[in-house]
Amino acid sequence: MSQRSLRVAVVDNDRAYVEMMCDVLTNAGFEVVVYRSSSAARRAIPVAPPDLVILDLWIEQPGTGGELVEALRSHPSTQTTPVVICSGDIAQLSRYVCSPSKSICATLTKPFELDDLFGAVRRLTAPSIAKSVALR
Repeated sequence: MSQRSLRVAVVDNDRAYVEMMCDVLTNAGFEVVVYRSSSAARRAIPVAPPDLVILDLWIEQPGTGGELVEALRSHPSTQTTPVVICSGDIAQLSRYVCSPSKSICATLTKPFELDDLFGAVRRLTAPSIAKSVALR
């Protein structure tokens, strides 16, 4: 059996950022699904949960990324899905870093280094990687 590619959902409305993330993640062997709005992600992600969600705090407007995380955490099919929040808004991002009740798995301040992104992705998807290797 071949190893299954891990699915990563990228939720952001910045076209250049989304294209860069798709290129980087696809070249690293991930299957990437893009949602350009929090409402589209909120509808689709619980139906077909990815192995990881990468999102911005400001999707359409301030706070929509945080609202999406809360919606994902409250849905049975996504409550344990790892999330990486990327944002240039350090003040807002620090609220998620400091709040264990938000169940945020990792945060990255934009602009971030790709090594930091892949470090977070590896750490958060390690259990999924182990499962897919075991399926071989």
